[in-house]
Amino acid sequence: MSPDDVSGPGSGVGVTPMSAPVTDLRKVMDVSGMNVLVTGGGGGIGAGIAEAFAQRGANVAVLDTDVEGARAVVDELHRFGGHHLAMQCDISDAPLVREAVDAVHEAFGGIDVLVNNAGISAVKAFLDMDDDLPEWHRTIGVNLNGTVTVTHAVGRKMRAAGRGGLVINISSVGGARCSGSRDMPMAGYAASKAAINHLTVAWAIEFAEHDIRVNCIMPGPTHSKLDAMLTPEMKERNARTLLDRRYGEPLEIGALCVFMASAEGAHLNGVVMAHDGGFLCVQ
Repeated sequence: MSPDDVSGPGSGVGVTPMSAPVTDLRKVMDVSGMNVLVTGGGGGIGAGIAEAFAQRGANVAVLDTDVEGARAVVDELHRFGGHHLAMQCDISDAPLVREAVDAVHEAFGGIDVLVNNAGISAVKAFLDMDDDLPEWHRTIGVNLNGTVTVTHAVGRKMRAAGRGGLVINISSVGGARCSGSRDMPMAGYAASKAAINHLTVAWAIEFAEHDIRVNCIMPGPTHSKLDAMLTPEMKERNARTLLDRRYGEPLEIGALCVFMASAEGAHLNGVVMAHDGGFLCVQ
């Protein structure tokens, strides 16, 4: 079989714009005109992801439980041009998720990229939880089930549109090496992120016939909303473990997301990638 005989995934539909190979490097990481939905985009890593896409010409919808935070992010995005919107949404509430996805799809005329960034961590020792395990179920409900719900809603829109798409899951190095300590127990967080890592690969295989790629980024210690939970001593200890001796920045995570969405990253699929300053190398 010659290279010309190779078709794209799916039943003979060929390669869609979201998976076409790069042919011109004069305008690298071009995502202009793409429609992007970022959950948990009202601050921290999510805000950095939203800004990175907006800087490169994408239209961005920012979803967050903190609607004021989402609006503040969108106000900043407008300086880059494009069409941006903020919406309040708790991704653990399935009806609200579907309503929000419908609204974004209608406003933009489609969704090309979904970034599942929303996440929480309930820091409480597992054996100290009440019998109904509220902290466990809340963490799993947002980090895992919420991600599943959003991906299902957006994925169906992508499939119906027939032009492919990209799902980027923001996990954590805690999903590869169990996070937490005696001072900061995080069983639910670690379990949910490990599940997201495996879901990424399963979805990549399952969605390939629709030309929807699925990748995952595992941030290491990064300036974020969750980082605010750490004491100064914990932050200093974390920084010392990194090969470059510094925390990651939200915009750096955003840049990697943009690369994955661009033509340069079109051959990345089913990838679970650490962005951690070498954290996993030394753990």
